Amino acid sequence: MIAGPDISRVVFEFEKTFQAANDREKSLKHHKHYPAVQNNFAKEVRAMVSAFEDLKSPYLEDRGHLFSLDTKMITGKDMIHTVYNVENIVKRQYRSFVAE
Repeated sequence: MIAGPDISRVVFEFEKTFQAANDREKSLKHHKHYPAVQNNFAKEVRAMVSAFEDLKSPYLEDRGHLFSLDTKMITGKDMIHTVYNVENIVKRQYRSFVAE
């Protein structure tokens, strides 16, 4: 068989090409499909649920201040003023933008 080595080489090259295409396909996975990312997301969801459960219902008591759910740090008066007046602030900025 004279063609034996050539056929063997062609089959080897085909298999190598097929393997390279398969490796490229694996590397094109979206980052959300990796188990580590999914585990991290699940951990963050559990932490958020825990924070909500620790707070009970925000409507049961009047705390009178805004705070971060994860750190429970109370925001400053400037931030509270901004949050309560954000609609007016945005409207004022829009009018100023249109006027200029």
